[in-house]
Amino acid sequence: MIIYTNSRRLVPEQFAGRAIGPVAFILKKYRDDTGLRAHEQKHIDDFKAAPWKTFWSWLRGDKKWKLRSEVRAFAVQCLDESKPISVYKAAAFIATRYGLDIFEQDAYLLLAQQIGKIERGLA
Repeated sequence: MIIYTNSRRLVPEQFAGRAIGPVAFILKKYRDDTGLRAHEQKHIDDFKAAPWKTFWSWLRGDKKWKLRSEVRAFAVQCLDESKPISVYKAAAFIATRYGLDIFEQDAYLLLAQQIGKIERGLA
């Protein structure tokens, strides 16, 4: 379920959307951003596929899990046909907005690998 909101309590200042379990919140001004919607939907789908693993990883603050989660979601967003985000911009977001201790270049390589898997039907 995706809910559009103007609440910065639900969507922190540095983000346009946020998924919490099976629900995602997207700022209303991004209602037409199909790439962002696809990104948040990927988080929801991943949660539904493994709810307990997702919950415990989040609870423990597992950076490896968070990095994997964001790479998977940003790769989907980069491939959106209507409103894609550039791989460079996605890599910059991953490197600077999530506290994941990763360089942009490394985030870019992970995104490129994930996009390749999606394009080959492996992810």
